[in-house]
Amino acid sequence: MSGPEFENLPAVLTSQEAANALRMGVKELRGLIARGELPAASLGPRRVIRVKKSAVLALLEGQGASTGNPSPVVQAPGGTVAPCKSVRRWKGRRVQ
Repeated sequence: MSGPEFENLPAVLTSQEAANALRMGVKELRGLIARGELPAASLGPRRVIRVKKSAVLALLEGQGASTGNPSPVVQAPGGTVAPCKSVRRWKGRRVQ
């Protein structure tokens, strides 16, 4: 997973750069960090997030955050996934 798009990245990435490299949103990236799936550092009084490029590459290759073992793939019981039910809301009230 070290294609040409990753060679141009710096060794330490901002949260936006890491999210773009993983093709996800910053909130999803913060969720990965909060769950411990992606190691990162919070720096300074503004608590900015910095992520190592090697950690992003390890995540893309399927390796866990701290071990060299591949991350387990979680499957739904029975092998099927139920669709999400969308709930429309208007000013706090449910709309049918």
